Amino acid sequence: MTYNGTQTLTRTNSDSAAGWHYDGSSFTTVVQLPEAFVRDTTTLEVTFPAAMDDLRLDGMRGYTARLHRGMDLLNSLWEDDWTPETMIDLYQTGRRIELRPQAAERELTTFHDELPRVLDELPALEGNDRTTQRAINHMHSPFDRAGQPLPDVSAPDEASTN
Repeated sequence: MTYNGTQTLTRTNSDSAAGWHYDGSSFTTVVQLPEAFVRDTTTLEVTFPAAMDDLRLDGMRGYTARLHRGMDLLNSLWEDDWTPETMIDLYQTGRRIELRPQAAERELTTFHDELPRVLDELPALEGNDRTTQRAINHMHSPFDRAGQPLPDVSAPDEASTN
């Protein structure tokens, strides 16, 4: 990230210092620029790693919101059952990226690889079947895009990029 062509903005943990940080709960990069006069022209250039594909980030905020709501529903199954650890792990993807942005590509790939398996685990939960089905219905519809398969977020083949 460069500011006005020469100044490099680095990762910071502060909302007040010039720099950037990643907000894992909203899947957003937050940039704080140094103070400048409003009449001065400023330029911010943000470069993402070439391997980061927009499809990996597409919809992540909604996916995690639905996972959270599904977890709330499934936690009401207690004492018979509980939200599967694999589902909790998926929900925490944003936080892990916030702590280690350099691992974003791996985390997002894992999320998309594991999500269908986690959804397939849910019918086996013990407890109130209606509650489990409500959680499945709530979470499944946006993930399969009305019956369509999840988007392919794998890296493009060499042939398709030439």
